[in-house]
Amino acid sequence: MAVSAVLKNSIRWLWTSIGLIPPLYLGFQLFRFVALIMFTIFMVDCTVYHSETSVDCKNFTRYTKVNTPGCDAYCWKGLWIICSIITSGIALCFLTVPNKLTEQLRPASSIKVMQTLLVKPYFWYMNMIFILVMLYDALIETQNLAKGSSAVEGCVIMSKFLTLCLIFQLNFTYPPYRPEYSWVTISLYHVTLVMFLLDNLCKFVELSIWVSYKLYAINPDNHRQAVQVLLFQVIDLSLYHSFLSFFWSKIFRGKKDVLMVYTPDLAQSVLGIQHQQHTYQPMLQSSQDFTETGP
Repeated sequence: MAVSAVLKNSIRWLWTSIGLIPPLYLGFQLFRFVALIMFTIFMVDCTVYHSETSVDCKNFTRYTKVNTPGCDAYCWKGLWIICSIITSGIALCFLTVPNKLTEQLRPASSIKVMQTLLVKPYFWYMNMIFILVMLYDALIETQNLAKGSSAVEGCVIMSKFLTLCLIFQLNFTYPPYRPEYSWVTISLYHVTLVMFLLDNLCKFVELSIWVSYKLYAINPDNHRQAVQVLLFQVIDLSLYHSFLSFFWSKIFRGKKDVLMVYTPDLAQSVLGIQHQQHTYQPMLQSSQDFTETGP
């Protein structure tokens, strides 16, 4: 009897804990949104008013008017990045580890997805872009261009890598739908996508502004290094653009392979042209007959 009572209490506690997961996750995403706002203030001030990026900003003073004791600008940037890393890790575990909640949303196993990715052009393209971006991040570290913590910049690299992995898995995952899934699950799914969309939109806007500045003002004292940094920033910008485009498309076209740029086979193109000709030929024939016979 005692063992039975303990088992029932354990099951009840586990069920209660599971019920707390959605509000806890939503609260975590809310904190992530707050950290994103704080980082956006930092980013806008550095980029627009000081012509610097959030990597090498030295004159930021906006937080002196906000009561954030013990957490400066780079602290909030680190919190924002860590929240993104944790969310990516949770989503990757949720998608790749077999479970009953996602088995209906995954048309293939994780191994099959990886096998499919190996023959997809976008897989190799995005990985090549990511490798070049890592070279840019390494250049920042080796030449001491970063004014903040090296640990924060290391988290930035980890965040990009996990986001890339998450994109490859989400691309082969259907969005949750009714009535098989509750509105809570559907809402949390879309909240996650929107947060990733806002994250990458913020970084995309920052790099776009900074690159536009650099195109008109290359540092004459260190011209070669400035050009190298500019080229790597353009590549970094393209990576964030790819991330941003994916999450935007996934929200509205979740059932499609949104990374795929459809290009029909040559035979399919020819068949399509022939189909159009067969479709229009009876119309042209009937039009000619109508002209010859008259009304």
